[in-house]
Amino acid sequence: MLDQNLVGFLRDWTARWAALPASAGMAGQRLLFENITREKRDPINDAIPSAEHFVPFGAGKIRVRVFGQTHGTRPAMLYFHGGGWVRGSAETTWDITGNFARLCDMVVVSVDYALAPEAVFPLPVHQGLAVLRWMIAECTALGIDPARITTAGDSSGGNIAAAVTLAALDADVPLQAQLMIYPALDADNTRPSYDEFANGPVLLKNTMQAYWDTYCPAQEYLSDPLAAPLLSDQLHRLPPTMLAVAENDVLRDSGTAYADKARAAGADVTVDPGIGLIHGYFLAQTYCPAVTTCLHAMADWLNAQNAQDGIQN
Repeated sequence: MLDQNLVGFLRDWTARWAALPASAGMAGQRLLFENITREKRDPINDAIPSAEHFVPFGAGKIRVRVFGQTHGTRPAMLYFHGGGWVRGSAETTWDITGNFARLCDMVVVSVDYALAPEAVFPLPVHQGLAVLRWMIAECTALGIDPARITTAGDSSGGNIAAAVTLAALDADVPLQAQLMIYPALDADNTRPSYDEFANGPVLLKNTMQAYWDTYCPAQEYLSDPLAAPLLSDQLHRLPPTMLAVAENDVLRDSGTAYADKARAAGADVTVDPGIGLIHGYFLAQTYCPAVTTCLHAMADWLNAQNAQDGIQN
């Protein structure tokens, strides 16, 4: 059942996207998403220190935005924004990363990974692992404890976070924890939540399929655990994990299936069911008190992980 505090948000969200001309194309969608998230930003997070950095990668660089105090030694988060792999930036999740930096006294590194269709799987995963290595190499300058790094992300960013966690395990790069927020963890659209919420709210079944087709244009990509982390046979090696799903979301059952499989393999997994909530609910925080409740549950969980003595896995 939908939390009725979200009705106003859904009305406003639908109206903004309906006003975008069909001729706007991907560039127009990206710009509108930037504008919407900037307008909704909580002023309290504008006061969080943040700075751009550029991480070497191949012949180029990956832009990141670092949130939080970078003096002393603090736990850190490597964060990947949502947007269907086709839009979004470190700025579109400013409130999420700012909140975690503020509520958990963490240094949060938010990654501007390459977007599809210009860049497709597995490039964002490789970029994410490169940023993780950079965080460890530059830990003193960044003011972070390399033994207390959490991977995190929302929606498609949750997918990349889960994939980077798996890649880090394979590369023997230790992590303290991972946090995934309404993530896309495989491309199986036959689960009940896909039919139940085929027409939304916010994320439609056909739209999610189009996102997968864009990010993974080769069919064989969809069976790769770095594209579909739910398919991994390494979930027993996961660090402590929190997975926040939304009750009214096509991706709900993918998230709960991952949690069930990881728990069965012996991983430590905490699930927030997001009762009454929708995909992308952090965009609706000013409309819906339940979103703030979820935020604080995540922050409490992160603070508990950060209080531990280093790496858990």
